[in-house]
Amino acid sequence: MINPELIMHEVTLGNIKDILMGWYDVDKHHYITINAIDSGETLTIDWIFSEYEVKNIMHIFRVENIEYKSNIPSMMDVYPCAWVSEWDLADMFDLNMENAHRGMFLEPEAPTGPLLKESYSGK
Repeated sequence: MINPELIMHEVTLGNIKDILMGWYDVDKHHYITINAIDSGETLTIDWIFSEYEVKNIMHIFRVENIEYKSNIPSMMDVYPCAWVSEWDLADMFDLNMENAHRGMFLEPEAPTGPLLKESYSGK
């Protein structure tokens, strides 16, 4: 049974890139994904990593209380494969994700930001 130890790192949109650039070691850490949680008022975004040599430890870098139209920094210059999950979140939550191209995961006729909660007043 997988029951990982979660190591939480509280960060901000203003410092997430600098913190990850200082922390991330390509030989030690594995980027898993970026995840968004919509509370209906604000978003929480988690950047999630594991360690190659240590089983069942996950590092989660969390930014809470993000306004819907905030500018979200891209981490592609830290770990290039981040584009896939960043572009997905940009489409699914209608986020202003730095360098994200829209329309990769949604058909042109699909609703914009289909995972945003109904209570989001900007829709």
